[in-house]
Amino acid sequence: MEDISTSNDLNDCIVTYSSDDKSGLIDLNTNDGRLLELKQPVSYDKECIGCDAIGFLPNGDLIQVLLNNRKIYKYCFTNKPKEAVPCEHSQINDMELHGSLYGQDTRLFCSISRTKLFLFVIDSKTLIFQFDLLTMNLERQ
Repeated sequence: MEDISTSNDLNDCIVTYSSDDKSGLIDLNTNDGRLLELKQPVSYDKECIGCDAIGFLPNGDLIQVLLNNRKIYKYCFTNKPKEAVPCEHSQINDMELHGSLYGQDTRLFCSISRTKLFLFVIDSKTLIFQFDLLTMNLERQ
C-alpha cells in the first residue's frame, strides 16, 4: 500500500512517500527533487512491532511517529537544511501508554490524519488511541 501527502505551504513543497518497505521525503523546491533525510529513520519492522508513520500538520510541520520507542517527533521546515544532512526534530513527545499493552504478540499500527494520530494496538483484542498532534495529548482510548 502506498501513501503520498504534501505540505500545504505553496512556497515550500515537500512530498512524503511510503510503501511496504521504504519511505522518505522529496523536496520539490530544488531542481533535482532532493531527498530529505530525517534524523530518526522511519522503520518498517512489520514482523515485530509495526510500521512507523510520517505526515504533515495543516501548518506544514512534519510529524514522525516511531513505534519502537513510542515517540512522536515534530519537524519544523522553516529552516530545513540546504545540504544533504539529516533534518533535526524541533520537539519530541512520548506516547504515554500502559506497559501491559506491549506483550510478545502485540502489534502496533498508526495513521496520521491532519491533526490526529490514531494508534491501533492489536493483541487478543484491538484498542484504538487518538492523540491530538497540536497539543500532543491522548484524547480518546
